[in-house]
Amino acid sequence: MGKGAKLLGLFYLVLLTVGCASFSNFQTAETLEPGKTSFGAGVTATTVSPEPQVEDVYYESITYITPEMSFRYGAAEHFDIGARLYTSLPIGLIVDGKFQFLDTKSFDAAAGLGVSYSGIEINDNSIRFLDLYPALLFTYHLSEGLSTTLAPRVIVRNISSDTAGDETQTIPGATLTLAIGKRVQFMPEVGYYQSSDVKFINYGVGINFSF
Repeated sequence: MGKGAKLLGLFYLVLLTVGCASFSNFQTAETLEPGKTSFGAGVTATTVSPEPQVEDVYYESITYITPEMSFRYGAAEHFDIGARLYTSLPIGLIVDGKFQFLDTKSFDAAAGLGVSYSGIEINDNSIRFLDLYPALLFTYHLSEGLSTTLAPRVIVRNISSDTAGDETQTIPGATLTLAIGKRVQFMPEVGYYQSSDVKFINYGVGINFSF
């Protein structure tokens, strides 16, 4: 297989596996107080490494950059909602809710669920993506203004197209996020996810402002 064909095949493999999926976290298990808001921005570098599926056919890993912006609002005690806009393949929007079920001085835990829908046209073929993001978040407070959050989750993706029908994929993984600061937080993070035929390693950095 020529290099050009390999790259084209890799592009379609990445598109169908990643689509507009978001692998970043950029938050802790703590929810906003009712009526409070936060705004954030970040960028993630994702390295995609396909597993060989055909003998003697190997795809090189590629890395793509995803900028994003986010907004959260404290809807009720221990419950907030949010939206995240990010530029991937194609531009995507996630809306989600997060419920904090554990709130102690040193440790917090929450459960969240996000959903996104998007589509893209390729050679007169319409491809649609419906994604669910069930997640758990566990935050340990190292000191005042310094915490670390482990966020395991499974991306459940339904792909439908005019030519190939429907397919459902699951992409399990986790993200580890460090939060530095209080009302203004600097958030470096790293994540690992893997589907049946592709693995993803993510490095990101974000900033969050709470009001």
